[in-house]
Amino acid sequence: IVYAMKYEALCSLSISRGIRPLIGASFYIKDKNIIESYLFTDSWSLNLLKNVLDVYEIIKIIIPEDMSMLEKRLDTIIECDLEGIERVFFSPQIDFIPDFQPDNFFIKSSIFSLIMVYNISNHSIKLKIHPRRMFISQESITDLDLVDKKISLYKIIKNTNTKMGERLLKDNIMQPLINLEEIEERHQLLLFLQENKIVKNNINTVLNTFIDIDQFLQDIENTYNDCNNKIKYLTSILKHKALLSDIDEIFNILKDIKN
Repeated sequence: IVYAMKYEALCSLSISRGIRPLIGASFYIKDKNIIESYLFTDSWSLNLLKNVLDVYEIIKIIIPEDMSMLEKRLDTIIECDLEGIERVFFSPQIDFIPDFQPDNFFIKSSIFSLIMVYNISNHSIKLKIHPRRMFISQESITDLDLVDKKISLYKIIKNTNTKMGERLLKDNIMQPLINLEEIEERHQLLLFLQENKIVKNNINTVLNTFIDIDQFLQDIENTYNDCNNKIKYLTSILKHKALLSDIDEIFNILKDIKN
């Protein structure tokens, strides 16, 4: 999506609590009297959410109350007014919003909350594609025989080195990249690793002990919420140290390649 100018928008986010949360993000543009909505899976780094937020000039974001982890993560990617709203405003009435998306609770929830909190009427609703990725519902993936079959992409990718890698590959199936240049860059990297076995094996060695960053971010939040548990703090510090060490090792491998 490329606007000649950034439209001011009120934003509502409805999000699942998993390691790879499903996010419904809706934006009300008053100048156009339209609600634009997105549905995508992200990590708790919220990189994909930031791509969407950057499309607009955000006036305010509303989220369900008591979601401290989401509040903290949002503070790292955007500066704007943020408010937790009673969850009743995020419980969409079945007949109130059209059933236009199979995996639709979170996108409906974000739309419904905007309408109820800001008393929006006579508006139109548009389902938008993420600026960098498409979204294919779980139902569609199953219909394409990519899941739950004896031979399926989902079963093949279980051979990845890490659980985090497995999740990322699943995301690449359900949320394919749009930008052809980015796809080509990844393809060239894949060809390079296939042709350079030593580099590939060195990276594999590091990845075999690479921590699950998605889980790590969630563990950090749990540690903050249980500040009296010294074991959790020590475990968090050790994981952080291991992560930095592995990142440094991968950086050195890539630096040697460049040289």
